[in-house]
Amino acid sequence: MDAFGAPRAYAADVAAQFSVRGKVRSPAAAMGTGLASGACALIGTDLLIDGLASGEQTVAYTVADALSLLVLLTVVVAGTYGLVRVAATTVRRTAACAVGGCAALALAGAIVLTQWLPGDGTRLVAFPPWAAIALGVALLVTMAALLRHFAKRGRIVGPWD
Repeated sequence: MDAFGAPRAYAADVAAQFSVRGKVRSPAAAMGTGLASGACALIGTDLLIDGLASGEQTVAYTVADALSLLVLLTVVVAGTYGLVRVAATTVRRTAACAVGGCAALALAGAIVLTQWLPGDGTRLVAFPPWAAIALGVALLVTMAALLRHFAKRGRIVGPWD
């Protein structure tokens, strides 16, 4: 008992670590962190790969590229949300497998759908290869920092740390 101090004081310390200025973190804030990290991952990976594969040519982003990334992000987030909801509410493997299969089919369908988007060639932005690589790496580092912050947010610091 002496290692943790008085029980009420330790309980107050743990409760303070779970709250932010006396308030519990909202699910919308957690969802925002997840969406931001997903967007950073998709856009950063796309920029990095395009920058590395372009050689000496400029990396151009069109309306179709932006729409395809938006569709992929929506499908990935909806599929992940569905899997988490099923895992939280049921213990049946068949339901989880069905949701996972539907999410995989939706992702494959989104990839096929994005190939059929109109490629009008209207450039939104064009980067030199080094700028696309640098921006892609910066977005991936941002994603890692967001995930690290999100993972450490609910951690309890005890007297053993």
